[in-house]
Amino acid sequence: MFSKIVKENIEKELQKHTADKMEIYVYGSEEFYSILNVGCETNFFIQKVVKRFPNSKIDIIDTDIENINKIKEITLGIKREINYICEDIEEYHIPEKYDLIFSNLALHLISDFHGLLDKFYAYLNYGGKIVFSSICEKVYSHNFLLDDILIQKFSSVNEIKKIVKNKFRVLIVDEEILKEQKDISIDIVYFVLEKI
Repeated sequence: MFSKIVKENIEKELQKHTADKMEIYVYGSEEFYSILNVGCETNFFIQKVVKRFPNSKIDIIDTDIENINKIKEITLGIKREINYICEDIEEYHIPEKYDLIFSNLALHLISDFHGLLDKFYAYLNYGGKIVFSSICEKVYSHNFLLDDILIQKFSSVNEIKKIVKNKFRVLIVDEEILKEQKDISIDIVYFVLEKI
């Protein structure tokens, strides 16, 4: 069995890797956008969003107050509207409309992906986009990481496409299998969706 420290380091490296990869799909803009970021455990991706959208309003939602407090520290000197919401996205109703919704490795923790997509659809302005990464469950040897954190289980990219097809246009799909160690492989999917 791997130690808790080893597991935390793998999760942190995974978050950093996927944040770097998701940055490819996020062009950024000097224009004003209303942005929702779902989940901010290691804050790698939200830091990129803050830099790439300097004139935008950003709402950050996470269930963990420690994660929210870390982001508050990082964004302390930024002179724009950033709202920090310590709530469960599945339970919380956001009375806002957004142009962009981002989530880096958080949606596999959701128990009702269909319900969350309905919320995202309601939250997005027409033509708004969702950019997210998630873990897909495929065939692994022994994967201690997924045993503990995978709640929403997707068997393939095509399964996610079927779920989103009636509400969103799939603009980008990417998939990669990361081999962290001899006995660990993690299937990561990246989606860019547009509200139709």
